[in-house]
Parts: sequence; C-alpha cells; structure tokens
Amino acid sequence: MHDTSNLVDETLAFTEDEIEGFIEQVGLPSKCSCADGTLELAMNADGTPSVVALPDPREEHGSNWFFWQVCDCCGQSRFLSAGKIWTWFKDKEQDKQHV
Repeated sequence: MHDTSNLVDETLAFTEDEIEGFIEQVGLPSKCSCADGTLELAMNADGTPSVVALPDPREEHGSNWFFWQVCDCCGQSRFLSAGKIWTWFKDKEQDKQHV
C-alpha cells in the first residue's frame, strides 16, 4: 500500500512526458479507431496535462480523476485513470528501492 498523503499534489504534478511514458510502457495504441486519427494527450493552455474529475455517486465529496486523450481527426476521447497512473509510478519507485 502506498502513502496517499500527497496523492493530489503528486497527480497534478505529472508532466506530459511522464503520462506519455506511461501510455507507451503499458502499450496503449495511439491510433484512433476512426482509422484516420491519432490520440493525443489533452493539454491545458499552461502546458500541463488536462484532468477531468467526475463525481463519485457513492461518496458525497469524492471524485474520480482522469487524464484524457483526444483524436486529432474525429474528436473521440479516451480516459486514463489518474489513480492507476499514480499507482503505476509509485510501484516503479518501490521496485527501484528494492533493487
């Protein structure tokens, strides 16, 4: 189990390169199913990866966060769980400490 005390700050600190690295390492295809487009990470105007937060109906103050990609042709979107990405990076850090 990972220490989640800095979960929000650490998640919001992810860079485009880090998220793109996750996408590449887990083998997600960049080709859109429309066959003419490529899925690109959605970015904010300030150059940070865009985050979408959806309310969790089971928790009054809870939400689920996602980074997302959008097709440069058709606009189709793919959500990537911010929690899964955070956990993936924490697992990698933990693995490095045990080597």
